[in-house]
Amino acid sequence: MKYVGKIEDPNAETVYARACTSLTELNAPNAKTVDARACTSLTLEKNQTLAARASEAFVKSDLLPLLRAGGRFEEAMKPEHWACHSWENCPMAAAFGVNSASDAPKEWQSKVNEFIRFFDNGLLTRDMVPGITFTK
Repeated sequence: MKYVGKIEDPNAETVYARACTSLTELNAPNAKTVDARACTSLTLEKNQTLAARASEAFVKSDLLPLLRAGGRFEEAMKPEHWACHSWENCPMAAAFGVNSASDAPKEWQSKVNEFIRFFDNGLLTRDMVPGITFTK
């Protein structure tokens, strides 16, 4: 088995590195799509991709208002919603109390879908929610 600590591909448009736990650095500055779910050693700062920068911008401007928009913030922040990979237990399902992304209020649907894309690809985690401190 080969262990990869670093991926460097300036021309990559898509990177699939799911569950590559030894990956510590990803340098693919043109990658618009990145699947880094379960890459436990890769931080967002060491993920040099367009997708990671878009995720950072989303966290700064949209994440907290989105989580609060459905009036169920405390429920959406429960750890079990962030350790899932199905809609039934997704943070967005919990935040809005809905059965699908299309059931979210129309004004939030594009942000819900953006959240899902980042979350499903490992570019968004519970500890990134601005202003929230978690105890271990």
